[in-house]
Amino acid sequence: MGGKKLKITRDFFTNYVYLESRIKSIKRRLRYFETHPLTTEHGIVKGSMNRFPYTECHFVVSGVRSKSREERENAVNQLVTDLKRNECVFEDMKLDIESFLGKYGGSHHGRADSPEIKIRGWIYGRADRGGVGI
Repeated sequence: MGGKKLKITRDFFTNYVYLESRIKSIKRRLRYFETHPLTTEHGIVKGSMNRFPYTECHFVVSGVRSKSREERENAVNQLVTDLKRNECVFEDMKLDIESFLGKYGGSHHGRADSPEIKIRGWIYGRADRGGVGI
């Protein structure tokens, strides 16, 4: 922290919760890209010339890609970068909360109803409970 006075506010917790949901969202999007590779269907069909003599011929047909491979790779790379950055910020915020609790949360130490225990349970239990905020 470097001498900066830490102030944990409701906005700080709101951002912490938002960041956690953002990380989950990015991970879901990355899983989607992993499980849905770019594919195009193509094949040969039998047809005929559109003028007389209607000679039989074969045509190659293929589907249209909605995104080019390069656009998709750029999107995946951006998601990976965002994920790493958000995870770093999230861990820093968690350490800030731990530091705050270490400095100011010790007055009710050990009691199950203490604010420190409630906040720690909320922070570390969010993933297990599916995310219920304070």
